[in-house]
Amino acid sequence: MKSQKFDYLLLLFIVSCLIFGGFTGCKKKQKVTDEVFQRVKVTNTEGVTTEVKNPEIDYTENDTLRYAELFGIRIQKNDETEPILWSEIDHIDITTDNKAPLIAKIRLANGNIITTDLVEDSQGGLSGRTDSGTFQIRLRNVKSIDVVKR
Repeated sequence: MKSQKFDYLLLLFIVSCLIFGGFTGCKKKQKVTDEVFQRVKVTNTEGVTTEVKNPEIDYTENDTLRYAELFGIRIQKNDETEPILWSEIDHIDITTDNKAPLIAKIRLANGNIITTDLVEDSQGGLSGRTDSGTFQIRLRNVKSIDVVKR
């Protein structure tokens, strides 16, 4: 039994090394997070603006399964939630009064404006990278988000 468990753990280790670049033979290892696929400018409720690369919003509801939206922001639509992709968004204004729900006025890339409830984020909030390191903020502390177009 112990031998099977050891073999399983060894196989798991080897597979994870292959997946995460342990034995790739590459001269320069490049992490996925080194690639910038999206930029947003986040202005907090105190007026400080920060450019964030590869933003994601954590919507984890419990500690067993982490769920993050990598490609946009989630809105409440009746009893369902749905994402609006960063590529479809130009600007978001968020209204908070420390009561649920968060209300967003979203100007879409096509010029249309929608006002909707946002899905409440978890403790992980909106996070990403900046030129000086990592960035993290709860949506309740965000005043606006501008999507940086390529």
